[in-house]
Amino acid sequence: MFLHKVQLMVIIASMVLIPLVYWHGVFFPHTFIKTVTLYTLVELAVFGWLLLMLFREEYRLRFSPLTAAIAGFLFISSLAAFFGVDGSKSVWSDYERMFGIVTWFHLGAFFLVLSSIVRKKRDWDLLFGAVVGTAAFVGLIAIWQGFTSDDLSISTIGNAAYLSSYLVPAFFLALFLVIREGHASLWAWLYGICAIVIVLALPFTEARAGVVGLGAGIFISLMLFLFWGDRQGTSFSIAHATLKRAAYGILAVGVASAAVLLFAPEFSKTFLPEPLHSLFDFNVQERTASGRFLVWRVAWEGWKERPLAGWGPENFNILFNEKYDPELYRFEPWFDRAHNFVFDIGSTSGFAGLLAYIGMFGTAFFMAVRQWRSNTMPLYTFAMVCSVLGAHLTQNLFTFDTLSSFLLVCFVFGYVAAHYAHNSPSHPARVGFGTQKKGRAVFAAGLGAVILAAVWYMAVAKPVFANVAAHQGWELLRTGGGDDAAMAQFEKSISYNTPYSNDARRFAAEYVFEFLKQGGSRPDASLRRLTEYAIEKMSESIADEPKNVKWVMYRGELYSIMAQKFDSAFAVRAYEDFSRARAMSPGRPHVYLQLAQVFKMQGDMDAAWRAIDYVIDAIPDFVFGHLNAAVLAIETNNGIREKQEVTWLLENEELDNSAIRDAYFKKERYGEALAVQEDIVAQYERGAYAPASRAVEYARLAALYQLAGDIEKARVAVLTVLKLDPARKSEVEAFLKTLAH
Repeated sequence: MFLHKVQLMVIIASMVLIPLVYWHGVFFPHTFIKTVTLYTLVELAVFGWLLLMLFREEYRLRFSPLTAAIAGFLFISSLAAFFGVDGSKSVWSDYERMFGIVTWFHLGAFFLVLSSIVRKKRDWDLLFGAVVGTAAFVGLIAIWQGFTSDDLSISTIGNAAYLSSYLVPAFFLALFLVIREGHASLWAWLYGICAIVIVLALPFTEARAGVVGLGAGIFISLMLFLFWGDRQGTSFSIAHATLKRAAYGILAVGVASAAVLLFAPEFSKTFLPEPLHSLFDFNVQERTASGRFLVWRVAWEGWKERPLAGWGPENFNILFNEKYDPELYRFEPWFDRAHNFVFDIGSTSGFAGLLAYIGMFGTAFFMAVRQWRSNTMPLYTFAMVCSVLGAHLTQNLFTFDTLSSFLLVCFVFGYVAAHYAHNSPSHPARVGFGTQKKGRAVFAAGLGAVILAAVWYMAVAKPVFANVAAHQGWELLRTGGGDDAAMAQFEKSISYNTPYSNDARRFAAEYVFEFLKQGGSRPDASLRRLTEYAIEKMSESIADEPKNVKWVMYRGELYSIMAQKFDSAFAVRAYEDFSRARAMSPGRPHVYLQLAQVFKMQGDMDAAWRAIDYVIDAIPDFVFGHLNAAVLAIETNNGIREKQEVTWLLENEELDNSAIRDAYFKKERYGEALAVQEDIVAQYERGAYAPASRAVEYARLAALYQLAGDIEKARVAVLTVLKLDPARKSEVEAFLKTLAH
């Protein structure tokens, strides 16, 4: 049937395009473009499925326990969103993640279409081949990136950790196809090559979660084969008895290797190639690992507060800010995931949501068990199902669901459900529109098309238009295309009134922060107008998401900039916002440092010292706490504290001490400023900095030598600027003339 073939092609397109589509440009984050592609393809597939159900009885929905489990998870997630702290965020998520309830419902719809449309073995073979071939292509790109770049491989997935999450289940699908062949056919060789490419790509991601997931999946497959595999048969002309002995050997080596990696990590580096050191570094004291433990502890504290329904899907950032642990300053400042599915789903959807999530995997497993025991599913197929699901859950103990990885899980879910329906001895109830009256069928099809078109416009078209306008505004600011034109684009983006308008609003604020951080220069009137506009947009974001401390912090920082550069009266408003942020996220040390800056502007140095000392007492090794203390000591002529803090900071070679240099400069203590600048230049020489960046620091060094009266060293430094950056020739010549006088 033609419509069936069209549907099959749409399903194949979903499995192929979601991993492959990737826009490495300014307009679309990789998660956004993948997600809207999924929405579009799934809605097309649903419409086609509705048509098939109207006219062909065999395509109508058939009940299975897995269908009920997925429906239960979607229902409980929706309840958690309703009772959560920010229902809109739960439904739509944000541009960076795009994994709200809307995405979950699209994945659920994809499962229904897949399990209802794809019934015949040749169709499943085509799908399996497309999935594995796509994964191998993604893996080839990752390997190429690994050999041609110093960065982690992201392939077309867009993130190294996401890539690992995708490759692990894909490996077991490829292995399944190899084993299913049973002999060394051409297809077995091709699938085997795909499996090798996929597993070889993993090290280039340096994602240890993937290694753990891969190990768990292999362990599951080996155990199933050892306990229940036929000892009398042969595969690939090798007796199963021989294969079992090999499996025991692989299992023993794997267990021993895992023990060494866990309990003797330093010893393991003696026999591992250097490129694999970070991939197999499972030292729990390592920075990333210890950060995960801290985030899990924060998640647990929030979970205990709302145990049943949680804070709402996609609301982990609110929990994280409220329960922020000061020790997290070493890691990412804004976590929006717990990086562990138990704590992530448990804290945001409660125990009910966690049980429903695990229930989907458990139901798929028990359905596969039932089919295997009834001899309707071969052991190698059962092993594939168990390995994919087990590997995914295991790696999600250290990461989280992504669109590309969970799409493979949905694929396996659909395969299990379709296999179950095909082999079930009973005939489940069939539901759907009647096909006797053509008029009803046409009306139902038309109504379905209208509804799906409306959903597509809301979920895809409007966000795409808004995203393009927002990023065009950013580019206009970045390239000097005009503030008015940029703000017009931001307003155009916001006017679409999508759930992602806050992403357009934040661009103005983040541009101001980045512009000032990089030492940009623009007329005061222009900077003031842009900063006031950013404050206006942050006020709108705060009204839209009052529980998001990030927007409160942003507005406070903007008020602080206004106070420092234009009108000290804005310090009062900055104080109000930072005080509000402190109440929302009391453990966040950066709030107290911002408050210290406000107190300084207001002339209350005692209050500034109290805020800084509070941070240092809470986190003795917090670099920025000591940096702020050193600057304040220089500004207040506190010699004892200055010596103490500057000594502490200069021992830290990784720190950019430009703030100390600037503080000395403002106090006209050019000798001390020069000493700090010499240290900064030495750091730049040791690091892999671009020549233009090094030229900037040499220029500052030359200016300080001149102020300190060392004309000869100033001349040497400025000539180094010319050598590093010939484009600054006119500036160098002008400076040399000042030295001649």
